[in-house]
Amino acid sequence: MPAHSTGLGKALLAHHEKSQWPVYVHEKGLKSYTQNTIVDSDEFYAHLRGIKLRGYAIDNFANEDGIRCVAVPINDHNGKTIAALRISG
Repeated sequence: MPAHSTGLGKALLAHHEKSQWPVYVHEKGLKSYTQNTIVDSDEFYAHLRGIKLRGYAIDNFANEDGIRCVAVPINDHNGKTIAALRISG
């Protein structure tokens, strides 16, 4: 699954260095999977900033119609994000 359209992927991307966000967009692109997929890079970066502030990510039909996901980052003892946990339905 592409990181930009999934809650899990967005939770992980949001906690990478901001300088890596454009690298992801350049290398992978922002392909549309549903009408809710963010395909504009500026909107995507703003979305990632919001996720980082909130502490969780939501996939609201962005990857697949009818499927929602909430994901949270998991940090190690130094505060570095090393994984994420999600629930979908």
